[in-house]
Amino acid sequence: MRTRILVALAIVLAAAPAWAGFTLVQSGSGTTTTTTCTIAGLSAIGARDLLVVADDMFSFSGTSNSATDGTNTYSHCSNCNLGDSVALVRTDMWYVLSAASTAGSTTVTVTRSGSLGGFCYFAEYSYSGTAAAVDASGSADSTAALTHGGIALTLTGTNDAVVQGTVTGSGAATISSIASGGSASYTSPFLHPNTQRSAMAGALNTTDGSAPTWTLSGSARSVTAAMAFSETGGGGTTARVRHRSEMY
Repeated sequence: MRTRILVALAIVLAAAPAWAGFTLVQSGSGTTTTTTCTIAGLSAIGARDLLVVADDMFSFSGTSNSATDGTNTYSHCSNCNLGDSVALVRTDMWYVLSAASTAGSTTVTVTRSGSLGGFCYFAEYSYSGTAAAVDASGSADSTAALTHGGIALTLTGTNDAVVQGTVTGSGAATISSIASGGSASYTSPFLHPNTQRSAMAGALNTTDGSAPTWTLSGSARSVTAAMAFSETGGGGTTARVRHRSEMY
């Protein structure tokens, strides 16, 4: 009897689908005083990965025109393009749901018009499902304050990757931290180069779309954008984790 139970348990465990999830592969940032913002020094981008770019401009009239790594065509998040005419800043986001099989680029370039300053950010995520999809997106501006709420998103996925980016309207008000939104921890990654007035942060494998809280070093207005990504067909696969030192 005991043998039969153990055999039955082994069959159930073998048939059970592996837990699906997103994993941060690498991230990076760039700064610019021209109409081109470049994120360099990346490890080779891996095929089939999720790629996310946030573009923060020190200009209200500036436009984020495109993002490319030389191989992949990045799609624009239309809900993420927002400017503040008082703070004179603008934010935007771009993404690739599945990097091309010929991926291998080590540089991402964002091209703008009418903007001569700011930061850009890049995050690459592997995922164990068969496909990634945009689950939700949004943007908002904030009045002058020491803390600003991020974007609250209604998530439908069971383990989303959520990426939020923000830029303040004052050079004296830098980003110092981001507090978790509900149960979602925004540490994958948390990019704020030299604690500047711009930052990007990501939370992984969450069902909680609660808005995180950005803390500033001084009172300022800001604009923030966010995207959430879900995955499908996760059963029966295992996560592929790559590291920056991996050779392609």
